[in-house]
Formats: sequence, C-alpha cells, structure tokens
Amino acid sequence: MTSVSLSWFDFAMAIAIFLSVTLFALRKSRGISEEVYLVGGRDVPWWLLGPTIAAGVLGGGVILVFSEYSYNYGFSALSIIGGIAIGTFFVIPLALKFKPMADRQRFFTFPDLFEYKWGIVAGNLATLAVFLWTLGFIVLHLISAGIIIQAMVQLPSWSGVLIVSAVVASYVVRSGFRAVVLTDFIQFAALLLLLIVVLPSTAVSIDWSKARLDSIKLDLATIIGFFLLGSLNMLVSADLWQRIYAARSPKEAKVGFLFAGILILIGGLLLLFPGLAANTLQQKDIQPNVALVEVLAQNCPRLILGFGLAAILMAVMASLDTMVFILGLTISHDIIVRIFGKPLSSRIPSAQLSMVLALLIGSIFAIRFSELLPTGVALSLIGLVLVPAIFMAAIGKDLSKQAVNGGIILGLLTVFSLIILGKLTPDTAPIALVAAILGSAIGASYKKWSD
Repeated sequence: MTSVSLSWFDFAMAIAIFLSVTLFALRKSRGISEEVYLVGGRDVPWWLLGPTIAAGVLGGGVILVFSEYSYNYGFSALSIIGGIAIGTFFVIPLALKFKPMADRQRFFTFPDLFEYKWGIVAGNLATLAVFLWTLGFIVLHLISAGIIIQAMVQLPSWSGVLIVSAVVASYVVRSGFRAVVLTDFIQFAALLLLLIVVLPSTAVSIDWSKARLDSIKLDLATIIGFFLLGSLNMLVSADLWQRIYAARSPKEAKVGFLFAGILILIGGLLLLFPGLAANTLQQKDIQPNVALVEVLAQNCPRLILGFGLAAILMAVMASLDTMVFILGLTISHDIIVRIFGKPLSSRIPSAQLSMVLALLIGSIFAIRFSELLPTGVALSLIGLVLVPAIFMAAIGKDLSKQAVNGGIILGLLTVFSLIILGKLTPDTAPIALVAAILGSAIGASYKKWSD
C-alpha cells in the first residue's frame, strides 16, 4: 500500500479538530430528555436536517468505497451517486406520508413502522435486517478509519480503528441523536470545504490518453446495478427514517431532503475524479481503496494535509456515529423493550451499553477484515429486501402481512447465498431485489390460498 507520512504538526492539527467537534457536541448535554436523546426532540429544522443527511450518506465508507468503485468501474460508478441523489428525492413523499403517523404513534425506529402496519413478525424481521445492516456499516466505517490513518500517518490500521471508535463513543453515548445531528453538520461542512477547495484539482491530473479503456467505458449491467443500489437503498435506510422522525414537521422534512439530495449530487460529482485520477498515476502499487488518499496527498498543499486528514476522518465519524446510534436504539427499543417487554425506562441505559458493545464488536471485525467493496455491496443488498413493502405503501397499495414477511425472508436468504457464493458485485443487486419481490408474491398468494 502506498502511504504519505504527515508531520506531527499535521497530525496534531487533525486531533485538535477532532476534539473541537467532540467538545461542541457535548455542550449542554446534561439533563436532556429521552425524546431529545432518541429523536432529537422531533424538532430538527430543514437547514440542519439537509447537511446531516448528506453527511450520513457521504460518510467515510461511501467516500472510500466510491473512490474504489470509480477506480475499478470508471464513469459507470457515477450512477450510484445519481441513484443516491434521486433516492433521496424519492424519500420526500414517504416523509410527507409517514411523518404525521410517526408523530402520532411515537415511532422511534424504522421497525416500529413495520410492526404498526404489518404486525409483530414483520417488525421482528425488519429488526433483524436493520441489525445486520447497521452492524455491517459500523464495520465498514471502522475499516475506512484504519485505511485512512494507515495510508496517511503510517500507523497500524488497528490504531485508526481504535482512535475513531473512542472519539465517537465519547459523544454519541452521552448525547445520543442530538450529538449525531450537531456533529454531522460540522463534519459535512468540513468535508464539503475539502471537496470544493482541493479535489477539483484532481480533474487535471487525469491522463485520459493513458486511462485504461475498461475504466472509462460505460457498462450497462454495472450502471443498472449501481443505480438500484443507490436509489432503492435510500428508501429503506434506517438512518434516513430516523431523520424523518426527528424533523420539525413534514414540510421541514421535505425541504431538508431536497437540500440533502442537492448536496449529495454535488459531493458525488466531485468524488468521481480522485478514483479516475489515481488510475492514471505512475505508481502501479496503488490499491483502489486508498485512491482518494493518494490523490489527495499529491494534489493537496502540504500545509493543509492535516485538515484534509481531519476532514476525511470526520466524514467517517459522520456516518459511523449515526450507525452506532441506530444499532444501539435497535437493540434497546426494538429488541429489549418491544420484543422482550422490558420497561421504557431501560431504553437509554441499554442503548448506551449497546453502543459501546457495537463499537467493540465492530472494531474486532474491522481489525480482522479489510475488504471494503464486497462489504459495501453486501450491506446494500440487505437493504433491498425491505424495498417492496415500503415502495407499495408509498403508492398507497399496502401489501399483506404474509407478503411483507415472505419478501424479507426470501430476500435475506438470497443475500446470504450471494455472500457464501462470493457473488457480491454491483450487477448482482437486481437478484436480491427480484428475490424480495418474488417472496412478496409468494406470501400474497399464500394469503389468498389460506383465505
């Protein structure tokens, strides 16, 4: 792996920025209510909602995975960003429809919606899917942290995993979703500044005459797979539903998601260039997952490399803290309270303990494994199993309980089969979706037969 050694001043500046964000998040965190801790008091305005959504979507895992995608697939990878942006716009009708319901019924998690509309079994299956999805993303972002620090500071990758885990734990465990929203806003501002000031210069670094043909051609199957992964996963991302619940009103949610889609599209376009530029660099030993780091090091003025490192690591935290919180809430609310019937008063303490355990377990897996691309594809496929139920509900044609259960079960079984067979590529995305649709059809047929 190529590496770029920062001076101690650069690294100290990055740590100082880390600590500043953490201290800001911890301000006035004592004595906050359960509603503020779990869903931001359901009072987050659009101008704060948009950047936090974009920060969560364009986090460290997506940044490095997308750089690897563009390194390997060239312009075809751009369709995943287009899909994510369009998917964000598609969430707007869902927010307008389900935000009033979420406020009335006091939804706290995405599986709450499944249980309310399709019953206990559907709620439990959705809980399983969200649990696997969030745990996987925690591992993905911790892998990213290790890769970034190893590539830029020449420290062992496990040190990056532990450093970022400790920083995230220091604020998200104490302040919950309130800290997630506040830090995401700052983290996205730092990332956007980096993208606007530094990364456009990578466009001139691309040697189009030397670029490999397979890295700039457009492959239809890959484009379709990327688009489905990007757009449909946005409809069922548990972190986006948490932000729907947290919005001040349906109108604020609508404007916030519109703003987020625009920010995501801008950021994604800028992120395309590092992967393409790295593909034409003279060094032949560049690994795709450090394409962004390598191009940043070659184009970023030395004096602000520390800021560049901090901005990328903050982007990792922007997604990681959300996933850690979502998993903690899934365990405490969906499993401990809803499934096992424990009192509501146990939600925050159990969520805090679950977040710590999630970071510990995620760190172990991140240190043991380091494959970004297949991990990202696997997580995206897990999300697709929830699409049929949400899509049909969005257009006013609710599926039966049996159809929803059948779609999730067959979808998850298909994803596990693809993982075992090692078929985790963008063009396999339609397989998981087709399986979920087929499972829904089988469940619907069973209901008609049993009636």
